[in-house]
Amino acid sequence: MPATSAPLVRVLRRVAFWVALTPVAVVLTVLLQPAWDWFESATGIESLGHSGPAEWCYGVTYVALLGLAAARPAARRRAAGGREARARH
Repeated sequence: MPATSAPLVRVLRRVAFWVALTPVAVVLTVLLQPAWDWFESATGIESLGHSGPAEWCYGVTYVALLGLAAARPAARRRAAGGREARARH
């Protein structure tokens, strides 16, 4: 594969990951229904309607999953940097 297509492949993988994360976020939002009920009781912000979680709950869950996915490589890089520093001393 030519070197110029490497960034494109990386972008396409990320987009595919974001798309694949969508159904996971939907299922997780529905499974978190008791947590949304507690949140609504504690804050008064409507989180559950007659047909399930409010639309914004799906968005919050999706963004939280994206944040966790972004934090994982950063934590791995930080851990690898610590191992390299210990190896030098």
